[in-house]
Amino acid sequence: MPEPFRIETRELAPGCGVVIPRGALETAQGIELAEAVGKLVEKGWNRLIVLDLQHVPYMDGEGGFIASLSHIQGAGGRLVIVNACEPIREVYDMLGLAEVIPLLSSWSEVEAMVPDAATGAMLRAPADDSSAQHRAASASIGAGDAEVRPRPVTPEGCWVVKFDRIPLYGLGDDLKAKLMPMIDEGSCRFLVLDCGDAQVLDEGLLGAILEVQEELKESGGALLWANPSAKAYKILDLLNMIPQIHLFDKVSEAQSFAAQWIKLGRRP
Repeated sequence: MPEPFRIETRELAPGCGVVIPRGALETAQGIELAEAVGKLVEKGWNRLIVLDLQHVPYMDGEGGFIASLSHIQGAGGRLVIVNACEPIREVYDMLGLAEVIPLLSSWSEVEAMVPDAATGAMLRAPADDSSAQHRAASASIGAGDAEVRPRPVTPEGCWVVKFDRIPLYGLGDDLKAKLMPMIDEGSCRFLVLDCGDAQVLDEGLLGAILEVQEELKESGGALLWANPSAKAYKILDLLNMIPQIHLFDKVSEAQSFAAQWIKLGRRP
């Protein structure tokens, strides 16, 4: 019988620390990890947090990394990952997480960052963190400027939400806050999620999507996925969601499906 999941921590320097999860990172454990990181940031670990994954054999999603990143970046610090095994590296690459959280190869790279983090100077980038694209993507997480912007399309009662390239942690709350009242009042029967630019779908966002999906189903409508990027499709496939959802190559195909549904009074 596997040991219960647990999290250990140790301080590296003032404002810098290591978080060591032990056990598989499934959805519940990812949430627990993110909450632990948030508490450590509040405690003062606001310069650099290292996630040491040497005792994590696998993960079935993004492991709470995006939420953890949001916590530390909100305080002006940085999150990095070290000691990831090959199965985690494969999932990490598949989900596009390398674009927002550096995956370091060795502790020497971590140690090179610690003095800068402790003094508050500019953090030196790890060896594989040289691209402008990576820096821009990292800076965007936790910026707090992303929001859900539903737009009406045909047929009446159909709305589209287009996700930005990297949906931020907390976007799920905004999705529910915007859509649930619209569903309750009957103005939204079909929601099309345009995932053409989506590279990371964190667990909080996916959880909110499932809640909205259930609310639409109860009201006689449906949530429709459209135009998935390669990364978004891999995430959905990894989580075994594809058999459970309505998935279309184009937004226009999802709109036609909704129109047929309304015309027939039932699912086509």
